[in-house]
Amino acid sequence: MSIRTGWKSHAGDIVLGGVIFTLGLALFLQAQSLAPGPGLFPRFVLALMTATGAGIVALAILAGMRGRPAEAAQADWGRSVGVPAIILIAAGVLLYAIGFYLTSPLLIIAVYLWHCRVANGAVRLWRDPGVALVLAVGATLVLYLVFDRLIGLPAPTGALL
Repeated sequence: MSIRTGWKSHAGDIVLGGVIFTLGLALFLQAQSLAPGPGLFPRFVLALMTATGAGIVALAILAGMRGRPAEAAQADWGRSVGVPAIILIAAGVLLYAIGFYLTSPLLIIAVYLWHCRVANGAVRLWRDPGVALVLAVGATLVLYLVFDRLIGLPAPTGALL
């Protein structure tokens, strides 16, 4: 593993933070045209996205100025990019077919179990699927209550339903 120092060693973080900041700001400005009720959550998320991008840039610059080394990461692209991409593509297809409230728990379960596999090296059959199911049902219920009941913004139902 090579170790680099100086702010140039953090150039990847600076570029990534800049892209996140720019995309968040552009979408935030575009979201201003949304009505106040349905536009509240997108504006909130995009404001957080913009702040996160600015934070990544600031922390990378500070780390470089302080001479903190940046370690070159060895990524397994198939696992770190391929599996999440497949999960998101499948979720997009399912979202169109069966709607948000059936796709959300499946997406949450898939992401949770994939994360358990990456973080722990294996899925613990006696614990992880149960935790994933509880998180998926709970998160979907909260989303339903907040968006459908509280805000009055129904989620997509899907073409097959």
